[in-house]
Amino acid sequence: SLNGCDGVPSDYVITVNPKPIATATPTVVSICSGDKTDIALTSTVAGTTFNWVASSPFAITGFSDGNGSSIKQTLSNNTNAPHDVTYVITPTANGCVGDPINVVVTVNPEMKLAMVSPVTCSGNNVTINLAGNMPGIAFKWTATPVGNVTGYSDGTGLTITQTLVNHDDVTRSVVYSVTMSKYGCDDGPNNITVKVYPEPRVTNNPHKATQCSGDVFNLALTSNVAGATFTWTANGTSGISGFVSGGGSTINHLLQNSSNAPGIAVYTITATANGCAGPPVDYVVTVNPIPTVNLSPASQAICSGSSTTSVSLSSPVAGTTYTWTATPSGSGISGYTASGSAIIPSQVINSTLSVQGAVTYKVTPSFSGCTGPSANHIVTINPIPQVINAPMSQTICSGATSANVNLLSNVAGTTFTWIATASSTSVTGFTASGGNTISAQTIFNYSTTPESVSYRIIPTSNFGPSCPGPTAIYTINVQPLPSITSSLTTSVCSGQSLNYSITSNLAGTSFTWTRAALAGISNPTASGSTSAISETLINTTNFDIDVEYILTPTGQALTFCTGNSESLIVKVKALPQVNA
Repeated sequence: SLNGCDGVPSDYVITVNPKPIATATPTVVSICSGDKTDIALTSTVAGTTFNWVASSPFAITGFSDGNGSSIKQTLSNNTNAPHDVTYVITPTANGCVGDPINVVVTVNPEMKLAMVSPVTCSGNNVTINLAGNMPGIAFKWTATPVGNVTGYSDGTGLTITQTLVNHDDVTRSVVYSVTMSKYGCDDGPNNITVKVYPEPRVTNNPHKATQCSGDVFNLALTSNVAGATFTWTANGTSGISGFVSGGGSTINHLLQNSSNAPGIAVYTITATANGCAGPPVDYVVTVNPIPTVNLSPASQAICSGSSTTSVSLSSPVAGTTYTWTATPSGSGISGYTASGSAIIPSQVINSTLSVQGAVTYKVTPSFSGCTGPSANHIVTINPIPQVINAPMSQTICSGATSANVNLLSNVAGTTFTWIATASSTSVTGFTASGGNTISAQTIFNYSTTPESVSYRIIPTSNFGPSCPGPTAIYTINVQPLPSITSSLTTSVCSGQSLNYSITSNLAGTSFTWTRAALAGISNPTASGSTSAISETLINTTNFDIDVEYILTPTGQALTFCTGNSESLIVKVKALPQVNA
């Protein structure tokens, strides 16, 4: 209409589009932290598009504004409580904006397990207190061994308490895979690995040793677990010393036994590895005593050819055995037993020596393989003295003095005793007994036959004991003295032949005679060595004259003993004269 004038009517069409109504499916959303939303957006108006604005006042991450027909976002809640993300969704269709709707997504917090790294010794109880980052978490676990470990099990609860045994010699483990649950969310598994250290054991075998007192006990300790260290405490029975408590890889102790019976030192040894102590082991060391030997008698001395006294062997250590060997001081000793293992028996020992000899019996005691100090039993063998004078006789004439005889022996220091015995009672003047010397003696033989004096000599050595030697006989042969037995007076006429035969009491006697010149006798001095005196004496006087012949008898060889000279008186008668 213009200026009151109506125009031609025309139709104007207004299209009224419907207002879109948005629908979100689901409308109530609760997810776990880290999950993705899946919210489908629909509308009553086909072709509707959607825009949303996301917001959260808390520490939720992963949300953002956007558009589309679904909201798919991974939301994370880094707090310890549930928090919401609000999506304000606005639908739009044909330019028409519908009413916004809100979708609230509750994001449950991420559960975090408080991680621990427990270690335990084999056979010990391990306790793991399970804890998360918020209260109310439920836990369950599965257990898996690494190596030969027993004692583990699956379970649920706030605490894992189990006794784990490691049957290997190296460190093993049990892995507990822990799953947490809350708000319908499961988290995990999270692995908690428990190291199970092996039980260190002392592996020295056997756990005993035997040794002699004074030896070093040396034990290099070993264990089934590499790198194990060792400590020990030591104790001993009475008389055992040298042990000390300590630690290290080797026990090195000089052990002494001052008693007379076996004793023990006990080392209680504990191996430790990775802070785990193994079971203590008693290592027992038997310490045998060192035996000594007592000899009864301790020593002895005998005369050569005599029997020794048997020697008993004893020791304060019961059960001691003995061995002995005999060694002579030199050649010339015989009769001894060279060796033995019991008492030293009685023996007849001979010595050809001229000095003291000896046999040394070295006795060695032994007990359970332990050799004690040797002891010597010395048998001194005194030599048998002999008389070694040479010759063992002398010959004298009756009434003569014998030569002094200093008795001699093959053994220095020998003393002598002797007793003298005559061959008959016609022998006198000898000394009846004596000692080291047969002194000079004037001995008479009043018989007409050779006689003797026998000196029975007994030599005795001056050692202890004194040893008498074999008897020796020293003889002094005493030759009788010849004597004149023919008449010692005769007469002859001057100018007649004197025929005189000298006789003696001893057969074989020889004679010498002498006649001096004499006034009135015209014969010169004369002498002879025959038993017959034949000469013609001339008396130039008128009276009888006695002429003296000195007659001397001499015994036969070898001694040629000279008897007493005698005077033969020959009366030489004067011839009668005719006086005219």
